[in-house]
Amino acid sequence: MRQDDPLSFVLMIKVMLITVLLLALVYVGLRWYARRHARTVEASPGQVELQCGRALRLSTKTKVYLLKTDTAQVLVTESSNGATVTVLPDPVPTPARDAHS
Repeated sequence: MRQDDPLSFVLMIKVMLITVLLLALVYVGLRWYARRHARTVEASPGQVELQCGRALRLSTKTKVYLLKTDTAQVLVTESSNGATVTVLPDPVPTPARDAHS
């Protein structure tokens, strides 16, 4: 293809326009999908707020996190093998000790 040939110039313009059109279609499709997915996440009931109470590094590859929710405490152990989630039992309330005795 020669650059001074008018047919090759027109062909290059057509190829660029088709590429721009295809990229625009992909962009619109991804935006639509993201918007639809975001609505699904917002509408899902039962979302729980997590607060990290403590974080402890046991080794270079192992970390332990104590997460608190409104109703429970969760222990998350993260290592190179994966993560383990343990729901901790509620602490047993102890009777208040008498300060005078």
